[in-house]
Amino acid sequence: LIDRMEVIRLSGYVAEEKFNILNKFLIPKSKKETGITSSQAEITPAASRKLIQEYCKEPGVRQLKQKADQIFRKVALKIARGETNDKKITINKTNLEKFLGLPLYNDEKIYLSQTPVGVVHGLAYTSLGGTTLPIEVISVNNIKESDEPFIITGQLGDVMKESSKIALTFAKSIIQKFDPSNNFFENSTIHLHSPEGAVPKDGPSAGVTIVSAILSLALNKPVRQNIAMTGEVTLTGRVLSIGGAKEKILAARQSNIKTVIFPLGNKNTVQSLENFILEGIDFYFASTYDDVYKVAFGTDEDLEYLKNKNQHYRVEKKSKKISTQNNNVKNNEVVNNDNLENDNDHDEKTNNNNNNNNSNEENNNNHPDEKINHDDNILDKN
Repeated sequence: LIDRMEVIRLSGYVAEEKFNILNKFLIPKSKKETGITSSQAEITPAASRKLIQEYCKEPGVRQLKQKADQIFRKVALKIARGETNDKKITINKTNLEKFLGLPLYNDEKIYLSQTPVGVVHGLAYTSLGGTTLPIEVISVNNIKESDEPFIITGQLGDVMKESSKIALTFAKSIIQKFDPSNNFFENSTIHLHSPEGAVPKDGPSAGVTIVSAILSLALNKPVRQNIAMTGEVTLTGRVLSIGGAKEKILAARQSNIKTVIFPLGNKNTVQSLENFILEGIDFYFASTYDDVYKVAFGTDEDLEYLKNKNQHYRVEKKSKKISTQNNNVKNNEVVNNDNLENDNDHDEKTNNNNNNNNSNEENNNNHPDEKINHDDNILDKN
C-alpha cells in the first residue's frame, strides 16, 4: 500500500536544536530519573556541545538521551559511594571523557591552516547529516603510453566516477579555450582522490568541486581560502541543483567555512532556512561554472559582479547571550557555535571555583580532592 500512502520525509535535528532539547528536556529528565538535583551535578554548555558534536551525530536524540542517562548514573554512583564529599560535580568538556569514554566522531578538518593547490572542499550529505568532502588532485609527469591517464581513488561510486570524467573533460575545454598555451594535460596523469578511503561515496553533486580542484592544479593556483562548494556540472558547464542543502550548510558551519557556493536552483531553498543556520556565511549561487570560477579563483570585483546580479546572500550575525544557570536556555533562545568561547570561559571559571573550594577543604579537613563505524555511506540526495 506504499503507493497509496503519502511519504513524509523529515530531516534530522540541527546542533542548535539538539542543544536546546538536551538542556531543557533530556538533562532534567535524566536528573529526575536518577534522583540527582541541580545542587549535586551540572553539565556546562561547552560539555553539551562536545557531547552533541563528538558523541551523538544521529539525526534524532535517542542516543543523546542515552548518553545523558549514562552521565547521571555515574554521578549517582559516586554520590552513593561517598566519593564526592558533598561537593557539586561539574561535567565540563575536559572531564566529559571520564564519564563517556573517548569521542566517537572527529570533525577536525584535514587542511586546517591553508588549502593548497589541487585541493577543494566539497559538501556531502550522509545518513548522519552533512559533512565536508575534500577532493585532492595531483599530476604525475613523464608517463608511459600504457599508463592510465586518469586515476580515481577513495571508494567513489559509479555516479561520482562519471562526474569525475565529466569534470576532467570540462576542465580541459576551459584550459583550451582560455589558455591554449597551457599544455598541462598533454603529458600528465591526473590522480583524483577523496580522503577517508574506507568510506563509500557517491552522487553527482561533487562535480563543481572536482572541476575546481583540477583547474587549481592546472593553473597552479589555490582556490579562495575557507570556501566549500556543491553542485552537479554538465559537459556544457551548467550547474544543476542538489539535495541536502540544510545538512550541507550545517557541515560548513561546523568546519568554520565562511563562503559556500550553491547552484542557483537551490537559492530559494537556502533562503527559506532559519537565520541561525545561515548567519555569518556568504552564499553565492551559480547558474554556470563561470560563476563558480569567479568565486573560487576570481577577484573582489568578480564577487561584486555576482552580488549585483543578486546571486549572493548573507545573514549577519547577531550577538546572543546564554544563561548557564541550571543549563537552561532562556525563552527558546537559539545558541550558536559563536558562543563557544563564552562556554569555555564558563568551564574555566567553574574549574577555578572548584579548585579553590577543594583547596580550602583540604586545609580544613585534610580530605583529598576526588575528581572525577558509523554509517559511512555518503549519498547525495539528488
